[in-house]
Amino acid sequence: HSQPGESTCQLCHRGRYQDELGISCPDSEGLSCCKACQPGTFQASSGGQGLCTDCPYGWASSSGGNVSADIVALDVLYIECAQCALGRFTNLPLRNAECLRCAPGQFGDIPGENCSLCAFGQYRNIKMDATACGNCPSGFDQELPGQSSCRACQPGRFSETPGYQICTYCPSGYHQKDSGMRDCNKCPSGRRTLQEHGGAMECTSCP
Repeated sequence: HSQPGESTCQLCHRGRYQDELGISCPDSEGLSCCKACQPGTFQASSGGQGLCTDCPYGWASSSGGNVSADIVALDVLYIECAQCALGRFTNLPLRNAECLRCAPGQFGDIPGENCSLCAFGQYRNIKMDATACGNCPSGFDQELPGQSSCRACQPGRFSETPGYQICTYCPSGYHQKDSGMRDCNKCPSGRRTLQEHGGAMECTSCP
């Protein structure tokens, strides 16, 4: 761009570009003539650029705490892209304006990479740290990956340690009438379970 009466052109500042020819600008800084790079793009050069560069996959030019920008005349000038932090990702191949938080049931432990599904026996809800999943607590299980919650063990089943994929049936001679339990109760003397392979919810009297 150039000012009226000048014979030489001036360079646009970084974070700005100009893709048209013969632009005359009334101000010396070129603020009213050079265009600001849009979110998802950047311009790190000191000037004279005809376009902005798209942020690559896994990077963004505006992402909360990951912004690398100059603020001039109320414009945010994107001068470089920042790699997405742990627990965040980009959903477009290029031109991402922000890094998004991993969805419930997913986590991100590698900067700039896609989120991964929580494993069997694990979960992550929206209140949890997005960089890792947690094991289902005792008395619960989860047989599907990518889940935001765990299931309580049904009556006749139990899980004694965290991270169970499928709750275990109470063994023969033991019972459990409640859900979400970490162990089973032994039948008292003179009583037994009818289920041959376990999973009893109650004991019955011996004949």
